[in-house]
Amino acid sequence: MAGLSIGRAIRGSLSGALVVLGVLVTDSAARAQSQEADEQCREAYVGRQQTIEICSALIDSGSVAGKDLAAAYNQRGKAYTSQRQYDRAISDFDEAIRIDPAFIDAYVDRGHAHALGGDIDRGIEDIDRAILLDPDNPDSLMARASWYRSKGEANHYYRILALNDLDRVVELDRPDPAMAFHMRADILQRMGLHTRAIEDYSKVIQADLADHWIMGAWLGRCRSEEALELFREAVASCGQVIQRKGLWLRSTRQRHHPSEAASVRCRDRRSRRSREAIGVSRPGVLCPRRCKTPNRRYCGRRLGCSRGNPHGRECRGENGQARPQAVTP
Repeated sequence: MAGLSIGRAIRGSLSGALVVLGVLVTDSAARAQSQEADEQCREAYVGRQQTIEICSALIDSGSVAGKDLAAAYNQRGKAYTSQRQYDRAISDFDEAIRIDPAFIDAYVDRGHAHALGGDIDRGIEDIDRAILLDPDNPDSLMARASWYRSKGEANHYYRILALNDLDRVVELDRPDPAMAFHMRADILQRMGLHTRAIEDYSKVIQADLADHWIMGAWLGRCRSEEALELFREAVASCGQVIQRKGLWLRSTRQRHHPSEAASVRCRDRRSRRSREAIGVSRPGVLCPRRCKTPNRRYCGRRLGCSRGNPHGRECRGENGQARPQAVTP
Protein backbone atom coordinates (compact mmCIF):
# COMPACT_ATOMS: atom_id res chain seq x y z
CA MET A 1 0.00 0.00 0.00
CA ALA A 2 2.81 2.33 0.89
CA GLY A 3 4.51 1.67 -2.48
CA LEU A 4 1.24 2.33 -4.31
CA SER A 5 0.74 5.62 -2.51
CA ILE A 6 4.28 6.69 -3.35
CA GLY A 7 3.72 5.80 -7.03
CA ARG A 8 0.53 7.80 -7.15
CA ALA A 9 2.25 10.73 -5.52
CA ILE A 10 5.08 10.61 -8.06
CA ARG A 11 2.65 10.42 -10.97
CA GLY A 12 0.69 13.33 -9.53
CA SER A 13 3.84 15.38 -9.16
CA LEU A 14 4.90 14.60 -12.71
CA SER A 15 1.47 15.52 -14.05
CA GLY A 16 1.56 18.81 -12.18
CA ALA A 17 5.06 19.54 -13.44
CA LEU A 18 3.99 18.83 -17.02
CA VAL A 19 1.01 21.15 -16.66
CA VAL A 20 3.22 23.92 -15.28
CA LEU A 21 5.76 23.33 -18.05
CA GLY A 22 3.02 23.46 -20.67
CA VAL A 23 1.74 26.74 -19.26
CA LEU A 24 5.26 28.19 -19.26
CA VAL A 25 5.88 27.08 -22.84
CA THR A 26 2.53 28.49 -23.98
CA ASP A 27 3.16 31.77 -22.16
CA SER A 28 6.65 32.02 -23.61
CA ALA A 29 5.35 31.40 -27.14
CA ALA A 30 2.62 34.01 -26.65
CA ARG A 31 5.16 36.57 -25.44
CA ALA A 32 7.42 35.84 -28.38
CA GLN A 33 4.50 36.19 -30.79
CA SER A 34 3.44 39.43 -29.14
CA GLN A 35 6.97 40.79 -29.30
CA GLU A 36 7.21 39.87 -32.98
CA ALA A 37 3.90 41.62 -33.72
CA ASP A 38 5.09 44.67 -31.78
CA GLU A 39 8.30 44.84 -33.82
CA GLN A 40 6.37 44.43 -37.08
CA CYS A 41 4.09 47.31 -36.14
CA ARG A 42 6.99 49.59 -35.12
CA GLU A 43 9.08 48.83 -38.18
CA ALA A 44 6.31 48.76 -40.79
CA TYR A 45 6.39 51.41 -43.49
CA VAL A 46 3.74 53.96 -42.55
CA GLY A 47 2.72 54.57 -46.15
CA ARG A 48 1.15 51.14 -46.60
CA GLN A 49 -2.32 49.89 -45.77
CA GLN A 50 -0.67 46.78 -44.34
CA THR A 51 0.74 48.88 -41.49
CA ILE A 52 -2.76 49.78 -40.35
CA GLU A 53 -3.77 46.12 -40.43
CA ILE A 54 -0.68 44.96 -38.51
CA CYS A 55 -0.97 47.61 -35.80
CA SER A 56 -4.75 47.15 -35.51
CA ALA A 57 -4.27 43.42 -34.95
CA LEU A 58 -1.70 44.16 -32.26
CA ILE A 59 -3.96 46.67 -30.52
CA ASP A 60 -7.01 44.40 -30.65
CA SER A 61 -5.05 41.38 -29.37
CA GLY A 62 -4.66 42.92 -25.93
CA SER A 63 -1.15 41.50 -25.69
CA VAL A 64 0.55 44.88 -25.22
CA ALA A 65 0.01 47.63 -22.71
CA GLY A 66 1.58 50.82 -21.47
CA LYS A 67 4.19 52.48 -23.69
CA ASP A 68 4.11 49.59 -26.17
CA LEU A 69 0.38 50.08 -26.70
CA ALA A 70 0.89 53.84 -27.03
CA ALA A 71 3.57 53.22 -29.66
CA ALA A 72 1.19 50.96 -31.61
CA TYR A 73 -1.50 53.65 -31.63
CA ASN A 74 1.07 56.25 -32.68
CA GLN A 75 2.37 54.11 -35.53
CA ARG A 76 -1.14 53.46 -36.81
CA GLY A 77 -1.85 57.17 -36.52
CA LYS A 78 1.12 57.96 -38.74
CA ALA A 79 -0.15 55.44 -41.28
CA TYR A 80 -3.54 57.14 -41.27
CA THR A 81 -1.80 60.51 -41.71
CA SER A 82 0.07 59.24 -44.76
CA GLN A 83 -3.30 58.26 -46.26
CA ARG A 84 -4.78 61.69 -45.42
CA GLN A 85 -7.24 60.23 -42.93
CA TYR A 86 -6.46 62.96 -40.46
CA ASP A 87 -9.46 62.49 -38.13
CA ARG A 88 -8.60 58.83 -37.56
CA ALA A 89 -4.94 59.73 -37.13
CA ILE A 90 -5.72 62.39 -34.52
CA SER A 91 -7.93 59.92 -32.66
CA ASP A 92 -5.05 57.43 -32.47
CA PHE A 93 -2.59 60.12 -31.35
CA ASP A 94 -5.07 61.19 -28.66
CA GLU A 95 -5.20 57.62 -27.37
CA ALA A 96 -1.39 57.33 -27.43
CA ILE A 97 -1.05 60.54 -25.40
CA ARG A 98 -3.76 59.38 -22.96
CA ILE A 99 -1.80 56.19 -22.33
CA ASP A 100 1.59 57.92 -22.17
CA PRO A 101 1.26 61.68 -21.45
CA ALA A 102 5.02 62.15 -21.89
CA PHE A 103 5.08 60.64 -25.40
CA ILE A 104 6.89 63.41 -27.32
CA ASP A 105 6.58 61.80 -30.77
CA ALA A 106 2.80 61.53 -30.36
CA TYR A 107 2.49 65.28 -29.75
CA VAL A 108 4.64 66.06 -32.79
CA ASP A 109 2.80 63.60 -35.02
CA ARG A 110 -0.58 64.92 -33.86
CA GLY A 111 0.67 68.41 -34.64
CA HIS A 112 1.51 67.34 -38.18
CA ALA A 113 -1.94 65.78 -38.58
CA HIS A 114 -3.69 68.96 -37.41
CA ALA A 115 -1.54 71.14 -39.67
CA LEU A 116 -1.96 68.91 -42.72
CA GLY A 117 -5.68 68.91 -42.06
CA GLY A 118 -5.69 72.70 -42.36
CA ASP A 119 -5.29 73.85 -38.74
CA ILE A 120 -1.65 74.92 -38.63
CA ASP A 121 -2.03 76.95 -35.43
CA ARG A 122 -3.37 73.95 -33.51
CA GLY A 123 -0.60 71.82 -34.97
CA ILE A 124 2.03 74.25 -33.72
CA GLU A 125 0.39 74.17 -30.26
CA ASP A 126 0.87 70.39 -30.12
CA ILE A 127 4.50 70.70 -31.15
CA ASP A 128 4.94 73.40 -28.48
CA ARG A 129 3.86 70.83 -25.88
CA ALA A 130 6.47 68.41 -27.17
CA ILE A 131 9.17 71.09 -26.93
CA LEU A 132 8.11 71.87 -23.34
CA LEU A 133 8.74 68.21 -22.49
CA ASP A 134 12.18 68.30 -24.16
CA PRO A 135 13.41 71.79 -25.20
CA ASP A 136 16.52 70.36 -26.88
CA ASN A 137 14.83 67.82 -29.12
CA PRO A 138 16.00 68.68 -32.67
CA ASP A 139 13.16 66.76 -34.34
CA SER A 140 10.53 68.79 -32.50
CA LEU A 141 12.32 72.06 -33.27
CA MET A 142 12.59 71.13 -36.95
CA ALA A 143 8.90 70.21 -37.07
CA ARG A 144 7.84 73.54 -35.58
CA ALA A 145 10.22 75.46 -37.86
CA SER A 146 8.72 73.78 -40.93
CA TRP A 147 5.19 74.96 -40.02
CA TYR A 148 6.45 78.41 -39.04
CA ARG A 149 7.98 78.58 -42.51
CA SER A 150 4.62 77.67 -44.06
CA LYS A 151 2.94 80.51 -42.17
CA GLY A 152 5.88 82.77 -43.02
CA GLU A 153 4.86 82.81 -46.67
CA ALA A 154 2.32 85.46 -45.69
CA ASN A 155 3.84 86.81 -42.47
CA HIS A 156 7.48 87.81 -42.03
CA TYR A 157 7.18 87.36 -38.24
CA TYR A 158 6.86 83.58 -38.58
CA ARG A 159 10.00 83.44 -40.70
CA ILE A 160 11.89 84.94 -37.78
CA LEU A 161 10.41 82.33 -35.43
CA ALA A 162 11.44 79.57 -37.84
CA LEU A 163 14.99 80.94 -38.02
CA ASN A 164 15.18 80.95 -34.20
CA ASP A 165 14.27 77.25 -34.06
CA LEU A 166 16.70 76.38 -36.84
CA ASP A 167 19.51 78.32 -35.18
CA ARG A 168 18.91 76.22 -32.06
CA VAL A 169 19.04 72.98 -34.08
CA VAL A 170 22.35 74.06 -35.60
CA GLU A 171 23.71 74.83 -32.13
CA LEU A 172 22.72 71.40 -30.85
CA ASP A 173 24.61 69.82 -33.79
CA ARG A 174 22.82 66.49 -33.53
CA PRO A 175 22.35 64.19 -35.19
CA ASP A 176 23.21 66.10 -38.37
CA PRO A 177 22.03 69.69 -38.85
CA ALA A 178 22.27 69.53 -42.66
CA MET A 179 18.49 69.65 -43.08
CA ALA A 180 18.37 72.64 -40.74
CA PHE A 181 20.93 74.39 -42.93
CA HIS A 182 18.82 73.61 -46.01
CA MET A 183 15.60 74.96 -44.52
CA ARG A 184 17.36 78.00 -43.08
CA ALA A 185 18.94 78.76 -46.45
CA ASP A 186 15.53 78.63 -48.16
CA ILE A 187 14.10 81.10 -45.65
CA LEU A 188 17.10 83.43 -45.87
CA GLN A 189 16.80 83.42 -49.65
CA ARG A 190 13.12 84.40 -49.43
CA MET A 191 14.13 87.24 -47.11
CA GLY A 192 16.73 88.47 -49.59
CA LEU A 193 19.71 87.55 -47.38
CA HIS A 194 21.52 85.82 -50.21
CA THR A 195 25.06 85.88 -48.81
CA ARG A 196 23.99 83.97 -45.71
CA ALA A 197 21.84 81.66 -47.83
CA ILE A 198 24.83 80.74 -50.01
CA GLU A 199 26.84 79.86 -46.88
CA ASP A 200 24.13 77.49 -45.68
CA TYR A 201 23.58 75.93 -49.11
CA SER A 202 27.33 75.27 -49.30
CA LYS A 203 27.20 73.39 -45.99
CA VAL A 204 24.34 71.25 -47.30
CA ILE A 205 26.33 70.42 -50.43
CA GLN A 206 29.18 69.12 -48.27
CA ALA A 207 26.85 66.95 -46.18
CA ASP A 208 25.95 63.31 -46.71
CA LEU A 209 22.38 63.67 -47.96
CA ALA A 210 20.27 62.12 -50.69
CA ASP A 211 20.90 63.37 -54.23
CA HIS A 212 17.66 65.34 -54.50
CA TRP A 213 18.59 67.40 -51.43
CA ILE A 214 22.05 68.11 -52.84
CA MET A 215 20.53 69.14 -56.17
CA GLY A 216 18.15 71.46 -54.35
CA ALA A 217 21.07 73.07 -52.54
CA TRP A 218 22.99 73.62 -55.79
CA LEU A 219 19.89 75.16 -57.38
CA GLY A 220 19.26 77.39 -54.37
CA ARG A 221 22.87 78.55 -54.41
CA CYS A 222 22.59 79.27 -58.15
CA ARG A 223 19.58 81.51 -57.56
CA SER A 224 21.21 83.43 -54.71
CA GLU A 225 24.44 83.87 -56.69
CA GLU A 226 22.47 85.22 -59.60
CA ALA A 227 20.60 87.61 -57.32
CA LEU A 228 24.01 88.94 -56.21
CA GLU A 229 25.04 89.12 -59.89
CA LEU A 230 27.74 86.50 -59.40
CA PHE A 231 26.93 85.14 -62.83
CA ARG A 232 29.93 82.87 -63.40
CA GLU A 233 29.39 81.20 -60.04
CA ALA A 234 25.66 80.90 -60.78
CA VAL A 235 26.31 79.18 -64.10
CA ALA A 236 28.69 76.70 -62.44
CA SER A 237 26.16 75.93 -59.70
CA CYS A 238 23.31 75.37 -62.16
CA GLY A 239 25.62 73.16 -64.19
CA GLN A 240 26.01 70.93 -61.15
CA VAL A 241 22.23 70.58 -60.98
CA ILE A 242 22.06 69.27 -64.53
CA GLN A 243 24.99 66.92 -64.09
CA ARG A 244 23.48 65.41 -60.96
CA LYS A 245 19.98 65.37 -62.40
CA GLY A 246 21.12 63.26 -65.33
CA LEU A 247 22.91 60.80 -63.04
CA TRP A 248 19.90 60.60 -60.76
CA LEU A 249 17.52 59.90 -63.63
CA ARG A 250 19.73 57.11 -64.91
CA SER A 251 20.35 55.56 -61.49
CA THR A 252 16.63 55.43 -60.66
CA ARG A 253 15.80 54.04 -64.14
CA GLN A 254 13.34 56.73 -65.05
CA ARG A 255 11.42 56.21 -68.27
CA HIS A 256 12.44 59.64 -69.55
CA HIS A 257 15.76 60.09 -71.31
CA PRO A 258 18.36 62.04 -69.28
CA SER A 259 18.31 64.68 -72.01
CA GLU A 260 15.02 65.80 -70.52
CA ALA A 261 17.03 67.21 -67.63
CA ALA A 262 19.10 69.21 -70.11
CA SER A 263 16.00 70.49 -71.87
CA VAL A 264 14.61 71.65 -68.53
CA ARG A 265 17.92 73.37 -67.88
CA CYS A 266 17.76 74.98 -71.34
CA ARG A 267 14.41 76.51 -70.49
CA ASP A 268 15.66 77.97 -67.22
CA ARG A 269 15.53 81.73 -67.66
CA ARG A 270 17.93 82.23 -64.79
CA SER A 271 20.66 80.19 -66.43
CA ARG A 272 20.08 81.90 -69.77
CA ARG A 273 20.39 85.32 -68.17
CA SER A 274 23.63 84.25 -66.48
CA ARG A 275 25.10 82.95 -69.73
CA GLU A 276 24.25 86.18 -71.51
CA ALA A 277 25.82 88.20 -68.70
CA ILE A 278 29.20 86.50 -69.05
CA GLY A 279 29.05 86.49 -72.87
CA VAL A 280 29.01 82.76 -73.61
CA SER A 281 26.33 80.43 -74.85
CA ARG A 282 26.99 77.88 -72.11
CA PRO A 283 29.66 77.24 -69.48
CA GLY A 284 30.23 73.51 -69.55
CA VAL A 285 28.87 70.19 -70.72
CA LEU A 286 25.14 70.57 -70.30
CA CYS A 287 23.82 68.52 -73.22
CA PRO A 288 23.57 64.75 -72.79
CA ARG A 289 26.07 62.60 -74.64
CA ARG A 290 23.37 61.41 -77.02
CA CYS A 291 21.10 64.17 -78.24
CA LYS A 292 18.05 62.23 -79.35
CA THR A 293 14.71 63.48 -80.56
CA PRO A 294 12.66 65.22 -79.37
CA ASN A 295 15.44 66.90 -77.39
CA ARG A 296 18.20 66.93 -80.01
CA ARG A 297 17.06 70.01 -81.87
CA TYR A 298 16.03 71.73 -78.67
CA CYS A 299 19.43 71.24 -77.07
CA GLY A 300 21.17 72.12 -80.30
CA ARG A 301 19.33 75.38 -80.57
CA ARG A 302 19.79 76.28 -76.91
CA LEU A 303 23.20 74.89 -76.03
CA GLY A 304 25.02 74.39 -79.33
CA CYS A 305 24.66 70.59 -79.19
CA SER A 306 25.11 69.30 -82.75
CA ARG A 307 26.92 66.60 -84.73
CA GLY A 308 30.04 68.70 -84.95
CA ASN A 309 29.72 69.89 -81.37
CA PRO A 310 27.99 66.98 -79.59
CA HIS A 311 28.47 68.17 -76.03
CA GLY A 312 27.69 71.83 -76.49
CA ARG A 313 31.22 73.04 -75.81
CA GLU A 314 32.09 76.65 -76.53
CA CYS A 315 33.01 77.34 -80.14
CA ARG A 316 36.58 78.59 -80.44
CA GLY A 317 38.07 80.80 -83.10
CA GLU A 318 41.39 80.46 -84.95
CA ASN A 319 43.30 82.08 -82.10
CA GLY A 320 41.93 79.57 -79.60
CA GLN A 321 39.84 82.17 -77.80
CA ALA A 322 36.26 81.39 -76.91
CA ARG A 323 33.85 82.79 -79.47
CA PRO A 324 30.51 83.68 -77.86
CA GLN A 325 27.42 82.27 -79.52
CA ALA A 326 24.06 83.92 -79.56
CA VAL A 327 21.55 82.40 -77.20
CA THR A 328 18.14 81.81 -78.62
CA PRO A 329 15.58 83.29 -76.23
